[in-house]
Amino acid sequence: MVTMKSPEILSQPQREYITTQISGLNDAIYGSEEEQLWNMMDLDEAAKYYLVQELMEDCESYHGSCYLYKDRDTDGQQAKWFFGPVWDFGNAFNRHEENWIYVNPTWDQYWIGQIAQWPAFQTKVQEYWYIFYHSQVNDTRSQINTFVNLISQAAVKDANKWRGTSNYCDNSNMSNRKKDFLNRFNWRVNWLYSQWNEGIKPATWNNGLVESQELKVDSKKILRDGQLIIQRGEQFYNLQGQQIRLYQ
Repeated sequence: MVTMKSPEILSQPQREYITTQISGLNDAIYGSEEEQLWNMMDLDEAAKYYLVQELMEDCESYHGSCYLYKDRDTDGQQAKWFFGPVWDFGNAFNRHEENWIYVNPTWDQYWIGQIAQWPAFQTKVQEYWYIFYHSQVNDTRSQINTFVNLISQAAVKDANKWRGTSNYCDNSNMSNRKKDFLNRFNWRVNWLYSQWNEGIKPATWNNGLVESQELKVDSKKILRDGQLIIQRGEQFYNLQGQQIRLYQ
C-alpha cells in the first residue's frame, strides 16, 4: 500500500508514472541484480535511513511510517528515489529484542528484509556505522540533552493541557524521560556493536568528514572483569565510546 503525499490529487499520467516507478523499485528489490536497485534508489540514503531505524529499534519503520521521495527527471535522466525523512518513532524501543528490526516484526516490514541481504548495502551500512560510532554517538547524546532542556517547560504545559484526554502521555518529567531514552539508546548501540563491531572504515572518511585523532591508533577489543571494552593506544573506552579508567 502506497499513499501519495504530494500532490494529494494526482493526474492520471502522474499516478501511472508513480505506479510504474514503485513497481520498478519492487521488482529491483526482489530481483537478481543488486545494481538494478541502486540505479533507481540512492544507496547512501538507504543505508543512513536504515541505520537510524536500527538505532531506534523502530519495528514500524518500513510499514506505514516510511517516506520516499524523488526529484523530477531531467533531460531524459531518471532521478533516484530516496528514503526519508524519518518520522513517527512512537513505537521505537518497544520490542527491546536483540534482533534486527525486520526479524519477526510487530508490524509487517516491507522491502527491508530483502534490501538488507544485498552485499553493497551491507557494506554501506557498516561504513556509516563506523562514522556514527567513532564521531557522532557522543554528539547524539549531547543533542538529546540540549533538546530536553529546550522543551522541558513546554512539556509541563502540554501535560497540564491534555491530561485526562484519550491517548494522553505524561511527558512532564523530561529528566526521567531522558534517562529512560538514553538507557534504551545505549542498550541498542551496545547490541549493534556486538553485531558490527566497529564497522568498515570508509575510503572517503577524509572527504568532508572530520577524522578523530584517536582513530589513527589501532583499536582492539578486550575483556576485562567480564566487560567488553575498547583499547586505543593507552586509552580505554566503554561500548558507548566514553573514556574510562582501568585500575590494576
